[in-house]
Amino acid sequence: MSKMRDAFKPIGFIIKNAILLAIAAYPVTMIIQWFSKDKKPFTEYNHYIGYVFGHYWDWILVGIAVLLLTRSSDKVIKYVVEMRNRHYDLEFRRWMDTPYISPLHLYYLVAPPVALTGDAKSQALDPFYKTIVSDFRDRVYINAKYTQFEPKSKPTVLMVLGKSLMIQILVNTIAFVFSIAGMFYLNPLTDLTDGWGKAFIPVAAYFLFQNLAVLKAYALANPSKTYEMLKKHFDEKEPRITWRDLFPDRSYGEAILFAWRADCERRQRLAYEASGRPVPVRMEYTSPGLAPKPFPSEEMPQWADAAEQTFIDQSIQNKQRIIEKNREIAGASDGKVVVFPPKRK
Repeated sequence: MSKMRDAFKPIGFIIKNAILLAIAAYPVTMIIQWFSKDKKPFTEYNHYIGYVFGHYWDWILVGIAVLLLTRSSDKVIKYVVEMRNRHYDLEFRRWMDTPYISPLHLYYLVAPPVALTGDAKSQALDPFYKTIVSDFRDRVYINAKYTQFEPKSKPTVLMVLGKSLMIQILVNTIAFVFSIAGMFYLNPLTDLTDGWGKAFIPVAAYFLFQNLAVLKAYALANPSKTYEMLKKHFDEKEPRITWRDLFPDRSYGEAILFAWRADCERRQRLAYEASGRPVPVRMEYTSPGLAPKPFPSEEMPQWADAAEQTFIDQSIQNKQRIIEKNREIAGASDGKVVVFPPKRK
Protein backbone atom coordinates (compact mmCIF):
# COMPACT_ATOMS: atom_id res chain seq x y z
CA MET A 1 0.00 0.00 0.00
CA SER A 2 1.34 3.35 -0.94
CA LYS A 3 2.69 5.90 1.52
CA MET A 4 0.44 8.51 -0.07
CA ARG A 5 -2.62 6.57 1.03
CA ASP A 6 -1.06 6.02 4.46
CA ALA A 7 -0.54 9.77 4.84
CA PHE A 8 -4.29 10.35 4.51
CA LYS A 9 -5.30 7.50 6.81
CA PRO A 10 -5.41 9.69 9.96
CA ILE A 11 -7.77 12.14 8.23
CA GLY A 12 -10.04 9.35 7.06
CA PHE A 13 -9.92 7.76 10.51
CA ILE A 14 -10.97 11.02 12.18
CA ILE A 15 -13.82 11.65 9.73
CA LYS A 16 -15.07 8.07 9.95
CA ASN A 17 -15.07 8.06 13.75
CA ALA A 18 -16.66 11.51 13.91
CA ILE A 19 -19.54 10.26 11.74
CA LEU A 20 -19.93 7.12 13.86
CA LEU A 21 -19.94 9.16 17.06
CA ALA A 22 -22.52 11.55 15.61
CA ILE A 23 -24.78 8.63 14.68
CA ALA A 24 -24.27 6.90 18.05
CA ALA A 25 -25.01 10.11 19.94
CA TYR A 26 -28.49 10.31 18.41
CA PRO A 27 -30.10 7.33 20.26
CA VAL A 28 -27.93 7.91 23.35
CA THR A 29 -29.17 11.48 23.84
CA MET A 30 -32.73 10.36 23.15
CA ILE A 31 -32.57 7.67 25.87
CA ILE A 32 -31.00 10.14 28.32
CA GLN A 33 -33.79 12.64 27.69
CA TRP A 34 -36.45 9.96 28.28
CA PHE A 35 -35.14 9.30 31.76
CA SER A 36 -34.20 12.90 32.56
CA LYS A 37 -36.63 15.40 34.02
CA ASP A 38 -34.67 18.61 33.60
CA LYS A 39 -32.08 18.08 30.84
CA LYS A 40 -33.01 17.84 27.19
CA PRO A 41 -29.85 16.63 25.42
CA PHE A 42 -31.78 15.10 22.52
CA THR A 43 -33.53 18.40 21.73
CA GLU A 44 -30.26 20.32 21.98
CA TYR A 45 -28.46 17.75 19.81
CA ASN A 46 -31.14 18.03 17.11
CA HIS A 47 -30.79 21.79 17.23
CA TYR A 48 -27.01 21.52 16.88
CA ILE A 49 -27.25 19.04 13.97
CA GLY A 50 -29.76 21.30 12.23
CA TYR A 51 -27.49 24.30 12.69
CA VAL A 52 -24.45 22.47 11.25
CA PHE A 53 -26.30 21.17 8.21
CA GLY A 54 -28.13 24.46 7.72
CA HIS A 55 -24.99 26.57 7.67
CA TYR A 56 -22.34 24.16 6.33
CA TRP A 57 -24.26 21.77 4.08
CA ASP A 58 -22.30 22.88 1.03
CA TRP A 59 -18.92 22.23 2.67
CA ILE A 60 -20.16 18.86 3.89
CA LEU A 61 -21.04 17.95 0.30
CA VAL A 62 -17.63 19.20 -0.89
CA GLY A 63 -15.87 17.11 1.75
CA ILE A 64 -17.85 13.98 0.83
CA ALA A 65 -17.17 14.55 -2.88
CA VAL A 66 -13.43 14.99 -2.24
CA LEU A 67 -13.29 11.77 -0.24
CA LEU A 68 -15.17 9.84 -2.93
CA LEU A 69 -13.20 11.22 -5.89
CA THR A 70 -9.80 10.79 -4.27
CA ARG A 71 -10.49 7.35 -2.87
CA SER A 72 -7.56 5.26 -4.04
CA SER A 73 -8.18 2.27 -6.29
CA ASP A 74 -4.47 1.49 -5.97
CA LYS A 75 -3.53 2.95 -9.32
CA VAL A 76 -0.05 3.42 -7.86
CA ILE A 77 0.65 -0.32 -8.11
CA LYS A 78 -0.74 -0.40 -11.65
CA TYR A 79 1.61 2.39 -12.71
CA VAL A 80 4.59 0.80 -10.93
CA VAL A 81 3.99 -2.46 -12.82
CA GLU A 82 3.70 -0.55 -16.09
CA MET A 83 6.97 1.33 -15.52
CA ARG A 84 8.81 -1.76 -14.25
CA ASN A 85 7.87 -3.69 -17.38
CA ARG A 86 8.79 -0.78 -19.64
CA HIS A 87 12.16 -0.28 -17.96
CA TYR A 88 12.98 -3.96 -18.38
CA ASP A 89 12.06 -3.85 -22.07
CA LEU A 90 14.18 -0.72 -22.62
CA GLU A 91 17.16 -2.33 -20.89
CA PHE A 92 16.69 -5.54 -22.88
CA ARG A 93 16.82 -3.57 -26.15
CA ARG A 94 19.72 -1.43 -24.94
CA TRP A 95 22.00 -4.48 -24.83
CA MET A 96 20.49 -6.29 -27.81
CA ASP A 97 23.32 -5.50 -30.26
CA THR A 98 26.10 -6.52 -27.84
CA PRO A 99 27.42 -10.01 -26.96
CA TYR A 100 26.29 -9.49 -23.37
CA ILE A 101 23.01 -10.03 -21.58
CA SER A 102 21.33 -7.02 -20.02
CA PRO A 103 22.28 -6.93 -16.32
CA LEU A 104 18.65 -6.25 -15.40
CA HIS A 105 17.54 -9.24 -17.49
CA LEU A 106 20.09 -11.46 -15.75
CA TYR A 107 19.10 -10.19 -12.31
CA TYR A 108 15.44 -11.05 -12.94
CA LEU A 109 16.50 -14.52 -14.10
CA VAL A 110 18.44 -15.35 -10.92
CA ALA A 111 16.01 -13.47 -8.64
CA PRO A 112 12.55 -13.93 -10.23
CA PRO A 113 10.30 -10.89 -9.68
CA VAL A 114 7.00 -11.36 -7.91
CA ALA A 115 3.64 -9.64 -8.27
CA LEU A 116 3.31 -6.33 -6.45
CA THR A 117 -0.03 -7.33 -4.94
CA GLY A 118 -0.08 -9.82 -2.10
CA ASP A 119 -3.04 -12.07 -2.99
CA ALA A 120 -2.27 -15.67 -3.93
CA LYS A 121 -3.92 -15.51 -7.37
CA SER A 122 -1.85 -12.51 -8.49
CA GLN A 123 1.32 -14.07 -7.15
CA ALA A 124 0.60 -17.35 -8.95
CA LEU A 125 -0.37 -15.86 -12.31
CA ASP A 126 1.72 -12.68 -12.64
CA PRO A 127 3.07 -12.83 -16.24
CA PHE A 128 6.21 -10.69 -15.85
CA TYR A 129 8.63 -13.55 -15.06
CA LYS A 130 7.20 -15.61 -17.95
CA THR A 131 8.07 -12.76 -20.31
CA ILE A 132 11.62 -12.61 -18.93
CA VAL A 133 12.18 -16.35 -19.38
CA SER A 134 10.64 -16.31 -22.87
CA ASP A 135 12.98 -13.50 -23.92
CA PHE A 136 15.90 -15.52 -22.56
CA ARG A 137 14.85 -18.68 -24.44
CA ASP A 138 14.54 -16.74 -27.68
CA ARG A 139 18.15 -15.55 -27.41
CA VAL A 140 20.33 -17.86 -25.32
CA TYR A 141 21.04 -20.60 -27.89
CA ILE A 142 21.22 -18.31 -30.91
CA ASN A 143 24.66 -17.57 -32.33
CA ALA A 144 23.62 -13.97 -32.92
CA LYS A 145 25.89 -11.46 -34.62
CA TYR A 146 26.68 -8.43 -32.50
CA THR A 147 27.57 -5.05 -33.93
CA GLN A 148 29.01 -3.33 -30.87
CA PHE A 149 30.59 -4.03 -27.51
CA GLU A 150 29.09 -1.06 -25.68
CA PRO A 151 25.37 -0.84 -24.84
CA LYS A 152 23.24 2.08 -25.90
CA SER A 153 22.52 5.00 -23.59
CA LYS A 154 20.41 4.41 -20.50
CA PRO A 155 16.70 5.20 -20.91
CA THR A 156 15.57 8.66 -19.86
CA VAL A 157 12.87 9.50 -17.33
CA LEU A 158 10.39 10.22 -20.13
CA MET A 159 11.12 6.86 -21.76
CA VAL A 160 10.46 4.98 -18.52
CA LEU A 161 7.27 6.94 -17.86
CA GLY A 162 6.04 6.25 -21.38
CA LYS A 163 3.86 8.23 -23.73
CA SER A 164 0.54 7.28 -22.12
CA LEU A 165 1.54 8.38 -18.61
CA MET A 166 3.13 11.58 -19.92
CA ILE A 167 -0.11 12.45 -21.72
CA GLN A 168 -2.06 11.61 -18.56
CA ILE A 169 0.15 13.92 -16.47
CA LEU A 170 -0.32 16.72 -19.01
CA VAL A 171 -4.11 16.29 -19.19
CA ASN A 172 -4.44 16.11 -15.39
CA THR A 173 -2.31 19.23 -14.95
CA ILE A 174 -4.35 21.22 -17.47
CA ALA A 175 -7.62 20.04 -15.88
CA PHE A 176 -6.32 20.95 -12.42
CA VAL A 177 -5.32 24.47 -13.56
CA PHE A 178 -8.70 25.03 -15.22
CA SER A 179 -10.49 23.82 -12.08
CA ILE A 180 -8.61 26.30 -9.91
CA ALA A 181 -9.24 29.02 -12.49
CA GLY A 182 -12.97 28.20 -12.43
CA MET A 183 -13.04 28.45 -8.65
CA PHE A 184 -11.40 31.90 -8.74
CA TYR A 185 -13.68 32.99 -11.58
CA LEU A 186 -16.91 32.16 -9.71
CA ASN A 187 -15.65 33.30 -6.31
CA PRO A 188 -14.13 36.75 -5.72
CA LEU A 189 -10.64 36.80 -4.21
CA THR A 190 -11.98 38.37 -1.02
CA ASP A 191 -14.57 35.66 -0.45
CA LEU A 192 -13.28 32.30 -1.73
CA THR A 193 -15.26 30.28 0.82
CA ASP A 194 -18.69 31.31 -0.52
CA GLY A 195 -20.44 30.82 -3.82
CA TRP A 196 -20.45 27.99 -6.35
CA GLY A 197 -16.72 28.19 -6.92
CA LYS A 198 -16.14 25.68 -4.14
CA ALA A 199 -17.76 23.05 -6.37
CA PHE A 200 -14.48 22.99 -8.32
CA ILE A 201 -12.54 21.86 -5.24
CA PRO A 202 -13.41 18.12 -5.57
CA VAL A 203 -12.62 18.25 -9.31
CA ALA A 204 -9.26 19.91 -8.68
CA ALA A 205 -8.50 17.40 -5.91
CA TYR A 206 -9.30 14.48 -8.23
CA PHE A 207 -6.86 15.54 -10.95
CA LEU A 208 -4.22 16.46 -8.38
CA PHE A 209 -4.42 13.00 -6.83
CA GLN A 210 -4.20 11.39 -10.25
CA ASN A 211 -0.86 13.11 -10.85
CA LEU A 212 0.33 12.32 -7.33
CA ALA A 213 -0.35 8.63 -8.02
CA VAL A 214 1.85 8.73 -11.14
CA LEU A 215 4.64 10.60 -9.33
CA LYS A 216 4.46 8.20 -6.38
CA ALA A 217 4.68 5.25 -8.76
CA TYR A 218 7.73 6.74 -10.44
CA ALA A 219 9.38 7.24 -7.06
CA LEU A 220 8.87 3.54 -6.33
CA ALA A 221 9.97 2.38 -9.80
CA ASN A 222 12.79 4.91 -10.12
CA PRO A 223 15.45 3.48 -12.50
CA SER A 224 18.20 4.95 -10.30
CA LYS A 225 17.10 2.63 -7.49
CA THR A 226 17.17 -0.29 -9.90
CA TYR A 227 20.72 0.52 -11.04
CA GLU A 228 21.84 0.79 -7.42
CA MET A 229 20.28 -2.60 -6.75
CA LEU A 230 22.18 -4.11 -9.71
CA LYS A 231 25.45 -2.58 -8.54
CA LYS A 232 24.95 -4.01 -5.07
CA HIS A 233 24.08 -7.46 -6.46
CA PHE A 234 26.89 -7.74 -9.04
CA ASP A 235 29.50 -5.61 -7.20
CA GLU A 236 29.83 -3.44 -10.31
CA LYS A 237 27.64 -1.04 -12.24
CA GLU A 238 27.19 -2.97 -15.49
CA PRO A 239 28.73 -6.46 -15.53
CA ARG A 240 29.61 -7.81 -18.95
CA ILE A 241 28.25 -11.38 -18.90
CA THR A 242 28.38 -13.12 -22.27
CA TRP A 243 25.58 -15.39 -23.42
CA ARG A 244 28.01 -18.32 -23.42
CA ASP A 245 28.44 -17.84 -19.66
CA LEU A 246 24.70 -18.38 -19.25
CA PHE A 247 24.66 -21.92 -20.64
CA PRO A 248 23.72 -24.67 -18.15
CA ASP A 249 27.33 -25.90 -17.90
CA ARG A 250 28.36 -22.60 -16.28
CA SER A 251 27.55 -21.23 -12.82
CA TYR A 252 25.10 -18.57 -14.08
CA GLY A 253 23.19 -21.19 -16.05
CA GLU A 254 22.92 -23.37 -12.95
CA ALA A 255 21.69 -20.38 -10.92
CA ILE A 256 19.06 -19.57 -13.56
CA LEU A 257 17.75 -23.16 -13.50
CA PHE A 258 17.72 -23.22 -9.69
CA ALA A 259 15.75 -19.96 -9.55
CA TRP A 260 13.30 -21.24 -12.18
CA ARG A 261 12.61 -24.46 -10.27
CA ALA A 262 12.08 -22.56 -7.02
CA ASP A 263 9.70 -20.12 -8.74
CA CYS A 264 7.71 -22.97 -10.30
CA GLU A 265 7.25 -24.62 -6.90
CA ARG A 266 6.25 -21.33 -5.27
CA ARG A 267 3.74 -20.46 -7.99
CA GLN A 268 2.21 -23.92 -8.07
CA ARG A 269 1.69 -23.87 -4.29
CA LEU A 270 0.06 -20.45 -4.60
CA ALA A 271 -2.13 -21.74 -7.45
CA TYR A 272 -3.43 -24.52 -5.17
CA GLU A 273 -4.00 -21.97 -2.42
CA ALA A 274 -5.85 -19.57 -4.75
CA SER A 275 -8.16 -22.35 -5.94
CA GLY A 276 -8.89 -23.48 -2.37
CA ARG A 277 -7.32 -26.92 -2.87
CA PRO A 278 -4.84 -28.49 -0.44
CA VAL A 279 -1.25 -28.84 -1.62
CA PRO A 280 -0.66 -32.53 -2.44
CA VAL A 281 2.45 -34.40 -1.37
CA ARG A 282 3.37 -34.79 -5.03
CA MET A 283 2.50 -31.59 -6.85
CA GLU A 284 1.49 -31.50 -10.49
CA TYR A 285 2.97 -28.48 -12.23
CA THR A 286 -0.04 -27.48 -14.32
CA SER A 287 -0.60 -23.84 -13.38
CA PRO A 288 -0.81 -21.48 -16.38
CA GLY A 289 1.35 -19.02 -14.43
CA LEU A 290 4.46 -21.21 -14.65
CA ALA A 291 7.30 -19.99 -16.85
CA PRO A 292 8.74 -22.38 -19.48
CA LYS A 293 12.13 -23.97 -18.86
CA PRO A 294 14.82 -21.34 -19.49
CA PHE A 295 16.78 -23.48 -21.94
CA PRO A 296 14.98 -24.62 -25.10
CA SER A 297 17.11 -27.79 -25.30
CA GLU A 298 18.94 -30.11 -22.93
CA GLU A 299 21.93 -30.24 -25.28
CA MET A 300 24.24 -27.31 -25.78
CA PRO A 301 24.80 -26.04 -29.32
CA GLN A 302 27.80 -27.48 -31.17
CA TRP A 303 29.02 -24.01 -32.04
CA ALA A 304 29.25 -22.88 -28.38
CA ASP A 305 33.02 -23.19 -27.94
CA ALA A 306 33.78 -21.77 -31.38
CA ALA A 307 31.53 -18.78 -30.68
CA GLU A 308 33.37 -18.17 -27.41
CA GLN A 309 36.72 -18.12 -29.19
CA THR A 310 35.32 -15.77 -31.83
CA PHE A 311 34.17 -13.44 -29.07
CA ILE A 312 37.64 -13.43 -27.50
CA ASP A 313 39.30 -12.66 -30.85
CA GLN A 314 36.86 -9.87 -31.66
CA SER A 315 37.23 -8.41 -28.16
CA ILE A 316 40.99 -8.17 -28.63
CA GLN A 317 40.52 -6.54 -32.03
CA ASN A 318 38.03 -4.08 -30.59
CA LYS A 319 40.45 -3.07 -27.80
CA GLN A 320 43.21 -2.58 -30.34
CA ARG A 321 40.95 -0.35 -32.44
CA ILE A 322 40.13 1.75 -29.36
CA ILE A 323 43.83 2.10 -28.48
CA GLU A 324 44.71 3.15 -32.03
CA LYS A 325 41.85 5.65 -32.14
CA ASN A 326 42.93 7.16 -28.81
CA ARG A 327 46.49 7.47 -30.07
CA GLU A 328 45.26 9.33 -33.16
CA ILE A 329 43.28 11.71 -30.95
CA ALA A 330 46.30 12.24 -28.68
CA GLY A 331 48.57 12.89 -31.66
CA ALA A 332 46.21 15.48 -33.09
CA SER A 333 45.89 17.28 -29.74
CA ASP A 334 49.55 18.43 -29.60
CA GLY A 335 50.11 16.81 -26.21
CA LYS A 336 46.89 18.04 -24.63
CA VAL A 337 45.48 14.50 -24.48
CA VAL A 338 47.44 11.69 -22.80
CA VAL A 339 46.66 8.05 -23.57
CA PHE A 340 46.84 5.61 -20.66
CA PRO A 341 47.13 1.87 -21.19
CA PRO A 342 43.87 -0.06 -20.60
CA LYS A 343 43.34 -1.48 -17.13
CA ARG A 344 43.76 -5.18 -16.71
CA LYS A 345 40.87 -7.01 -15.13
